[in-house]
Amino acid sequence: MSCRARSARAQVPWTRRAAAASSAFAVAVAVASAFVAPLAWADSTPPPPTNTLPIPAEPPPRARPIPLALVVSGGVSLGAYEAGFLHELLETLKTSPGFVELKVATGASAGSINSLLSLLTGCSPKIDDPQQGPLFQTWSDVGFPGLYDPKGTTAIALFSRATMRAVTTRLEQRFSAGLPSSCDVVLGVSTTRLAPQKESLAGDPELRLARTEERFVVRLRGEGVGRAPRTENYVDVGYGFPQALLPLEENPTPFAEIRDLLYASSAFPFAFEPVPLAHCMTGGGGACTPRSAKRTLFVDGGVFDNQPLGLAARLMSDGLGASGPPGPRGEAAAFVTPLRRGVGGLPDDALFVYVDPEITSYPALPEGTVAEKTVSAQSLVTHYLGMFIESARSSELVSVLEGSPGLRDKLAIAAADVPPVSGSLASFFGFFDKNFRVFDFYLGMRAARRFVDDRLAPRVARRFGPRATLAPPPRGAHHEPYRCLRAVLDGEGRPEAACAGVSLDLRAALQTSLARLYDRCKGAREAGAAETGANASCAAAMRGAEPPQVPGVPAAPRGFFRQRPGEAELPYVVRLLCAYGFVFRDLGVDTPDAARVERAIHEQLREVIDSFRKAQPEGGAIVGALGRTLIGQLTYVPATAIAHVSIGPVLETGISFRLGAGPTRFLRAGAALDFGGLSSFSGGGGAYVTAAPMAGLEAELLPISGPTVQPRLGLRGGYLFSSVDSFASSRCEQPDKRVCSRPTVQAYVAASLFDRLRLQVAFAMLPASRAGEDFSWSIQPTGGIQLLWP
Repeated sequence: MSCRARSARAQVPWTRRAAAASSAFAVAVAVASAFVAPLAWADSTPPPPTNTLPIPAEPPPRARPIPLALVVSGGVSLGAYEAGFLHELLETLKTSPGFVELKVATGASAGSINSLLSLLTGCSPKIDDPQQGPLFQTWSDVGFPGLYDPKGTTAIALFSRATMRAVTTRLEQRFSAGLPSSCDVVLGVSTTRLAPQKESLAGDPELRLARTEERFVVRLRGEGVGRAPRTENYVDVGYGFPQALLPLEENPTPFAEIRDLLYASSAFPFAFEPVPLAHCMTGGGGACTPRSAKRTLFVDGGVFDNQPLGLAARLMSDGLGASGPPGPRGEAAAFVTPLRRGVGGLPDDALFVYVDPEITSYPALPEGTVAEKTVSAQSLVTHYLGMFIESARSSELVSVLEGSPGLRDKLAIAAADVPPVSGSLASFFGFFDKNFRVFDFYLGMRAARRFVDDRLAPRVARRFGPRATLAPPPRGAHHEPYRCLRAVLDGEGRPEAACAGVSLDLRAALQTSLARLYDRCKGAREAGAAETGANASCAAAMRGAEPPQVPGVPAAPRGFFRQRPGEAELPYVVRLLCAYGFVFRDLGVDTPDAARVERAIHEQLREVIDSFRKAQPEGGAIVGALGRTLIGQLTYVPATAIAHVSIGPVLETGISFRLGAGPTRFLRAGAALDFGGLSSFSGGGGAYVTAAPMAGLEAELLPISGPTVQPRLGLRGGYLFSSVDSFASSRCEQPDKRVCSRPTVQAYVAASLFDRLRLQVAFAMLPASRAGEDFSWSIQPTGGIQLLWP
């Protein structure tokens, strides 16, 4: 039944009462007229006319705005995509007020930062220029140079928080500028204790459970412009199980505690140092003040709860309760004070929007079979570790959905339908260039518009009637990338006109995302996946179509978008970006040269690992070796210089240099010095030594090279100097001419293991150069160690 029909029926009783009241009023007037008629006749004055207009009907009740909870996952540099999605969603709600109202935001890791930014943005005036909003400004400035400071690397943390401190300083300024008094929102943040804390359950000292996860909940209430919002811990202090509190009472600077909470929730192990977070636990009595709080080390909340949906559901249930009857003006849902756990129920009209770029509407990367993952102890450990991390990060989400069937109908998942550029390198890739984060921000905006049109608008229409619409926000300055994305991906407008004002870097990023989408979907089809209509572009790829061409991007040969066999993800993405014209200016590479870019990324990562190795009080060599192996798994690039020492029939020292970073990077110029005759000192004959300086070329077999094994082929030549003929300064009188000074040529096969061990087999040839000499040869296997310079 439509809302209009319900409204019409609701008006019927009021209309009937109005008619009855009108009739009663007419009867009363008639009786009164009869009573006063003699007086009127006596006065000969005509009676005044009677007014019998009906009493107007009361307006029908209006449904309250849908209370909205945002659940934002952690995503490293994919936080830029989340930020764009949240910006567009919140600006849409401001443009069409009264339909959906943001009440709760929960997050973990980078999602906790975006959750606070969302609450501040939702309570602020409209932002016509997305680049002037806090969500864009926060993520556009967080790049690799600001994260990595060689002086800031410690034994337990690779990166510093210098950039994040600048970001939180701007946030504090916005926070202190005040929020409107109508703003009443709740922030929920997941964290993880570095060391578990034992807590008694239900007052039973015998039953003590170790708790690692902690969830902090802060309520923000606007006090008007110019005054910082009122902050308070929004928990049930009488609840049986201990709960974590921030020291917000008697605290003149409450934002400092919220800032430290965000730092703690985003302190990913080994990336950032654990954060000493001041807090109290309920049950001890009294308020949580800076004096009563204790500091304990916390790390990333996404380690065990990367999707805090359960926290959002609890806050909506306990804080708002079940929706009551609609009011005459559709009053918004209000939080109860004080909070009581388990008293309310989940509001019937609640909506949970789950933002996680890793949830996609296109197929995931194909996984190897279990047999492929368990061929060795190393592969089995890697498989178990990945499985543990993945299940731990999603266990809370699975548990909540299994235990709360009614929540599923209120949950709207914002799945990505186009791969963000920042998703490579374990979602770290976006930190290497600002334009990656800018592109992903606008890609998130475009995804939010699709989400509003496809998922949110129908829900609003069902609740408020077909005329209720969620209009897009005004498109002020800096919306050109958004229009280009909409034209190319959604057919809104002509791509040539919409993309005309967009930089080539952003258009190349768009072409790369399309190529990756088509490659993923075509690969899934080849693996036997069924075609799905959920993603039109993916369905086209499954039918064999090529990615659409973005205007102004260099055209590539047919099939160029496919990931080649044996090609790792990072080289694949870099190859696409450079072919489409992207210039990695933040890496100092001024041309779209894939080999130079890959080398620059490799060198920056090696520099980070080297700083981390040097910061170790012990075991630095092991840390360095593991780090280099990990980097090699992500992107393998031949070292600039390699020196080695090996021993066998000869003692060899050598050095080689890579010839450029482009197409010739597989070639190396090398020099070596072989010392022979060592075995002659242990025999009964005359002892002698030889020294053979040589130079030549070495080719590394890059298609089969990696962090574990690097095979090489080499050819070199030189001259063998022997002590038998005074190193070629006199005649050689030895009958065995092989020990005389003479030219030498070697062809060899070498293999480096883990960048440290070198195995080599050389076919050494001694051509005849004088009368009485014969061509001779020998096999020289050697083994030793090598040192690398990036």
